[in-house]
Amino acid sequence: MTRTRWILPAITFGAMSGVAAACALPYIMTLNPPSAEQALPPFAVLLLVTFLQNTLFASVIAYLGLRAGQTLSIGSALFDASVRAMGTRRTYSLAVSVGLLAGLLVWGLDKVFLPYMPSLPQLNDVSITVRAAAILYGGVAEEVLLRLGCLSVVAWVLVRMRLAPSVALTGAIVIAALLFGIGHLPAMAAIVPLSSIVVFRTLLLNALPGLAFGVLYRRYGIEHAIVAHTCADIALLLIVPSIRIS
Repeated sequence: MTRTRWILPAITFGAMSGVAAACALPYIMTLNPPSAEQALPPFAVLLLVTFLQNTLFASVIAYLGLRAGQTLSIGSALFDASVRAMGTRRTYSLAVSVGLLAGLLVWGLDKVFLPYMPSLPQLNDVSITVRAAAILYGGVAEEVLLRLGCLSVVAWVLVRMRLAPSVALTGAIVIAALLFGIGHLPAMAAIVPLSSIVVFRTLLLNALPGLAFGVLYRRYGIEHAIVAHTCADIALLLIVPSIRIS
């Protein structure tokens, strides 16, 4: 019964991730357009394949994360009563605030790196509709994979290695945040060459908010991490590009 109880929640999170990935496809193709030599299938087929691949992969990861997390009382507030009791209007307001602040922090740090970086695509060059559609990819798909999946499994492994649960969870938060940064390197490599400054910037600007999302996940459940990450992307993709600073 313990094994089967997580199948429906895992498929739910997997399907949400699949939808989010499909919505982000136009944004990804705008930042990294295919070359003229690439023979791509019709866009509708690309959307369907993106949805199916991400749904399947994220469902498996979510299932493993939910099963691993139940022994540490981390996971989903929606599907687990022991986690649900921690979530309140105040904690969700906290998640919104943390997310918006994380987005502004990333924007500020990015300005520090800007003089040392090669030319990057400007978000203002991407339509607001395409940017808005991409917001849920980070908030849903990345959080399901990195926090619900990776963080939970790593924490479970560390506990099995005889570490105290609190130490294991802290270590897992750091590891998941670092993997979150590393996971963005291939996308960055498709845009600019990976110099040392580009790698450091990519790791830092993703690992820092990843730590915050990990703490929210540990304390309140994956839903809080999703809300925070979504709000961070709202700040980065919608709010900041709309500001004109003379």
